[in-house]
Amino acid sequence: MLALIVSAQSDPLLSWRRQNRVGTRYEGLVQEKAGYPQLELLSFTTYVPDRFEKKQRLSIRYVCEPGQRIQIIARELKVWWYYRMEAPIDSADGALSQACNGNPETYDGWETAQVIDKYDLQASNLGILARVAGETRALQVVPTEVYVHDKPAIPSPNRYTFWFRADSGLAEASLTVVPVEPAGRSGDLGKTYARKTTVPSRQPFKLEIPFQDLPHPGLYTATLVPKFTLQNTTNPLVFRFLHRPLQ
Repeated sequence: MLALIVSAQSDPLLSWRRQNRVGTRYEGLVQEKAGYPQLELLSFTTYVPDRFEKKQRLSIRYVCEPGQRIQIIARELKVWWYYRMEAPIDSADGALSQACNGNPETYDGWETAQVIDKYDLQASNLGILARVAGETRALQVVPTEVYVHDKPAIPSPNRYTFWFRADSGLAEASLTVVPVEPAGRSGDLGKTYARKTTVPSRQPFKLEIPFQDLPHPGLYTATLVPKFTLQNTTNPLVFRFLHRPLQ
């Protein structure tokens, strides 16, 4: 009994998942906790359509290293309804889907009719994040692209788009990207991308990285350093992302 209580407390979304299972995904409106993360990564994509019609079936293409298991999370960038979607899950036991084999994978069970259409959620306001499940050292994410299932032809991407959100107003933010050095390769000082436009509290902001700025396919460490308008604290957000174009 104690183990069950601890498990439920450690995962506040457990009850939500039980009530919002739709096929091979969890999807619905979620009651977000009162305390928000100081900084959070909402989305890491190469392409998301500006709009899509109602009653569509959406596909999410992603790539990851062999043996990794991926959890896809979709949320609103600018919050109106506290929408959340998690996928893919096995239809039998609710576990994450089978491990990657190193080739591009596609999740195509995201129907808009059940929730997205009901609340008139806009494609342009959806953030997509594919994270490596079970990674304890730091948040690790892989690139995704979203398209309507029967219309897989999309523009050839040439950059990554990151969407972030902070719990306080931002004066500016800088994102420094450095490759995780493989054996035998000399270090790289990396690049820094700055956002110097004021961003209100809890509003999303984006930074883009052209593929050409990343010298080698592989894993990169990213550090987002904020400068808040009303706070002196500058606790950075550190995560890793896989650079491997999907097309």
